[in-house]
Amino acid sequence: MKAYPIAIFKDADNPSYGVVIPDIPGCYPAGDSIEDAIADTKSAIKAHFEVMLDENMPLPFDSRTIEELRNLPDYADVLAWSVVEVDETAFSGKQTRFNVS
Repeated sequence: MKAYPIAIFKDADNPSYGVVIPDIPGCYPAGDSIEDAIADTKSAIKAHFEVMLDENMPLPFDSRTIEELRNLPDYADVLAWSVVEVDETAFSGKQTRFNVS
């Protein structure tokens, strides 16, 4: 499993919570609650990775720690931090041979 830190934001003008996944550019999940936003993040990463594979783009399996990210100016207004785990073997692109009987 690969762990990705996520930054959860809340704008005063918007009723939903937005998520930024710093190490997966272009993937921006959201939810009506923090719990919904985290749950949406897991499915958004999966869908984002599938599109990246379809377009022959390399998957971003490197990630930074929350400690590294929280000091960056882009994340000064983060409401909360969390971590989402993704099974990167599902996206390795390597074929596995197996027998079914």
